[in-house]
Amino acid sequence: MKDTRFGIEIELAGITREKAAQTAAAFLGGTVRQSGNRYTVTAPGGRVWKVVSDGSIAPQRKERGQRLSADNDYKVELVSPILTYDADIQTVQELVRRLRKAGGFTNSSTGIHIHLDGAPHTPRSIRNFVNIIASKNDLFYKALQIEPGRMSYCKKMDTYLVKRMNQQKPKTLQHIAHIWYEGYNGSQYSHYHASRYHFLNLHSFFHGNRTVELRGFNAGKDGKLHAGNGSNMNLPQMAMRCPTAKVVGTARLHGYRLLFRGQDGGAVATVERFKGGQVPVVLWSITPADEAALDRYEGWPRLYRKEKVKVKMDGEMVRAMVYIMNEGRAIGMPSRSYFGAIKAGYASAGLDTKPLYKALIAALEKGL
Repeated sequence: MKDTRFGIEIELAGITREKAAQTAAAFLGGTVRQSGNRYTVTAPGGRVWKVVSDGSIAPQRKERGQRLSADNDYKVELVSPILTYDADIQTVQELVRRLRKAGGFTNSSTGIHIHLDGAPHTPRSIRNFVNIIASKNDLFYKALQIEPGRMSYCKKMDTYLVKRMNQQKPKTLQHIAHIWYEGYNGSQYSHYHASRYHFLNLHSFFHGNRTVELRGFNAGKDGKLHAGNGSNMNLPQMAMRCPTAKVVGTARLHGYRLLFRGQDGGAVATVERFKGGQVPVVLWSITPADEAALDRYEGWPRLYRKEKVKVKMDGEMVRAMVYIMNEGRAIGMPSRSYFGAIKAGYASAGLDTKPLYKALIAALEKGL
């Protein structure tokens, strides 16, 4: 799979297409050329990245921390050249970070589409692909947390189509195309043919760039950020507490330290202001339902209060909500299982455990 050639389309708002193109060119060491609403960035070696408009994007910009409606220059879709995972994924990730630092952000109208090279496919492998996606559609929808309002752009596999594929067992790509377009009105040669709006889009294979498109990444939403610093760093536990929460990344909370407070053997984590301190956190995008579940788990407002703090992520300061224990509880030892759950969260996020062990040592020294 890592040798598979692919292309990616990334939609965003927050910056203009011109600024997005200039940001990409500065990072890639390339040049920018404008043609109408389209910008092309030619990188060394001749690879071309495109920055284009997309009608489905709701244009927005930020002013004093507030998201406001903007003109159509803020409809931005970044289209990559042909990529491979090992050679290019780090470049894509860093380019996205640069665009975000330049002001780009996602909203509920944005998404990511991935085009897989269709050249290696045979009629049998296409049939297998259709069946795999059809059998796992519910799992994909849940894992990717696709918003109900976005499902019309990436519908589940048509059960009639899957049934026809398995009944007829087509031996040619032409036969598969006939089944794919069966029941649709209008010319199948239209770029915006109605059949394309499925999690798996074969219209791009038959009448596009000969690619198999995966459109299931229409999950952008305006979620609140929560900075998890204790057991809320543990992925399996968070999956149970907040099934719709999504990991955004890791960050550092500056000017704070981690401590365990409460009765020995049952103390729990909190953060407190501490000059020169740093606490690693896992950043989550949470919905109101997730926050309500966390409030119950954290014992808010009796045990913990909620504060907005600034954390540093990828060199950028962002605001996030954190739970901080109310005053009145002494430093104490956590249980072995609770400490282990936090340690597992640090490990899965690749974070430095020094602040965690400093908190444990503070609890041990208190008991001496």
